[in-house]
Amino acid sequence: MKPLDDLLPLERDPYLIKVQNHFSDLLNQVIYYGTNIVELDTKVKREGKDNNVPTLFLRNILEISDSISILIRNSSIEPSKILLRSLIENSLSLAYMLEKNEKQRALS
Repeated sequence: MKPLDDLLPLERDPYLIKVQNHFSDLLNQVIYYGTNIVELDTKVKREGKDNNVPTLFLRNILEISDSISILIRNSSIEPSKILLRSLIENSLSLAYMLEKNEKQRALS
């Protein structure tokens, strides 16, 4: 049985491949920058075991972004939308936590 190209085309347009690869490369550059931030953040001496929550949020954001980049490069756009929602939620949660009372909000 052969696949139906109308439902799931296996052959992609070369221009579309170029655009997807470019977008994925741009997203990877943001991820690489974020990994440097995580590295700098982990070198900071913090007191207490619960002070690494913002770093864990940032690491999760980077992992989700990396997953989205891989999906875009492979033309799996619809599944990346689900991850995009998680990425937005994690980003907003991190921003809320860092806004004020960071220690209190991290413990919550």
